[in-house]
Amino acid sequence: MSLLCVTNSMRNVRSCVVRGEHASVCDGWRGAKECQGCLPKEAQHGLLCMTCWERVVTTMTAWPSFTEAIAGLDRLVVHESVGSSSKAAGYCNLLNTWLDVDEAESFLGTYRSAGDNLDLWVSSEAGAKDAISFCGVAERAMRKHPLKESSHRILRARCSECLGDEVHVRCKNPECGHEMDQSSFELLALAEGNK
Repeated sequence: MSLLCVTNSMRNVRSCVVRGEHASVCDGWRGAKECQGCLPKEAQHGLLCMTCWERVVTTMTAWPSFTEAIAGLDRLVVHESVGSSSKAAGYCNLLNTWLDVDEAESFLGTYRSAGDNLDLWVSSEAGAKDAISFCGVAERAMRKHPLKESSHRILRARCSECLGDEVHVRCKNPECGHEMDQSSFELLALAEGNK
């Protein structure tokens, strides 16, 4: 009998299953809904399926850079809020960031006990469960506290040439089509937000 991915014995995470495949006790339905797949994935690396293992490796690779980067900051990315009462010069409470870091790192005790060895860590049930829990909390912290701003739509900037439609670097007015570089756009967005 092969071992199953540890997620299938955890209550607080979604179980890893093979999509379209069903456990022997499944008739293809979950109440009134068709079952999309319920056959648990087999453990392929320690007590994790390959998807979970790759997730652990990716998260553990990104985590040190994230914690090192936030250690030297007094504030993180603050998204622009052109046209609203808050200003881009607002702040992000780093106490919340460090609480999220602390929560994630609370799952690393079994990793340290395994000699900081990923393979050994996910070979025990406690370690594999902590690895999955760490990933969930660490991924949430990295999404919640981005180190760089991702592209997003600016809702209230106007083209400086025609004062027409909204701009996302290039004016959407087909009769205008004026393009501006990022610094010009940011200055225009700041001026619009101060009105």
